[in-house]
Amino acid sequence: SLFVQNNDEGDAEAERMQTPTLGLALVLIALPVTPALYVSFCPARASAAQMQLALPGGSRSEDFDRLKDDLMKKAVDRLMDSLSLQQGVQLWLHATWSSFVHEKAHAQGSLNLFVDQLHSCDNQFYFVPGKAFKQGSPSNPFLAQRKVAGRHWEVKPPKLAGALMTWREELAEEWQRELHALATATDATYICSSEMAHAQLLEGLATRIALREMLHDLRLRPSQATTSAWLSAFLTEHQTDLEAGGSVAQLLADLRAEPLMIRCGTLFDPLQLADEVRERTVLIERDMATLLESTCGEHQLLRSNFLERCLEH
Repeated sequence: SLFVQNNDEGDAEAERMQTPTLGLALVLIALPVTPALYVSFCPARASAAQMQLALPGGSRSEDFDRLKDDLMKKAVDRLMDSLSLQQGVQLWLHATWSSFVHEKAHAQGSLNLFVDQLHSCDNQFYFVPGKAFKQGSPSNPFLAQRKVAGRHWEVKPPKLAGALMTWREELAEEWQRELHALATATDATYICSSEMAHAQLLEGLATRIALREMLHDLRLRPSQATTSAWLSAFLTEHQTDLEAGGSVAQLLADLRAEPLMIRCGTLFDPLQLADEVRERTVLIERDMATLLESTCGEHQLLRSNFLERCLEH
């Protein structure tokens, strides 16, 4: 059956378009009658608010900075986990890292400088109070002042910097392997590839970049205004699928499941859109893997800068 829907009631432009034009009528005659075909006569443009909601963000370089920041965050998490038997060192690192992240909150792509900060810190002791039973009020003048029991942990920040770089390089290699697996996955192996440890994080970022650039290209072409408006609305409803707890596979599946459409006299196929998103994502995943290859070189530069500062003193 053929469905006709009017999306903007009361719009004079929509009322004038209720009767199909000759060109559209010829298209309808040529198409097979199928339940998966929807026809809509409506204005093609999305609102400015809707355009802004669909994948807000900046350029690809800013998204790649986010990738580098995510790499550092995961590397610090692994370093902290490895210090589970060194409570004082772990607590010092957590406090120092939290303060650093707060300082760099508005400087995306700068979290790798945490290694440089650790190199710049001198060895020190960090006191961790021990557990004690509460005996009376602290303001009670009749209670003798008791010395707080605990332990002083020796912290060696330059040593932590070396360990952090090791974890970061290992993680970068893992992500490169996962990105190559995602980029080369076929329909038969895609599900297995998407179940890797960091697949959602990596593919979510790559797909977000692909969709944003695709929307940008569509908006530059007046003939694709209808497609751009529809895709913007679709992505506004599916943004969570690009986040850590979402599913890129589900987003693409939902996009592929959308019917063939004729809106405002324009024919477009969501299945074809999904294929283009996938093609763009593959190219971006390869670029992301290339970016991660520079991690070791980045660390060599940090080490050389640290040694130069040591020689100056």
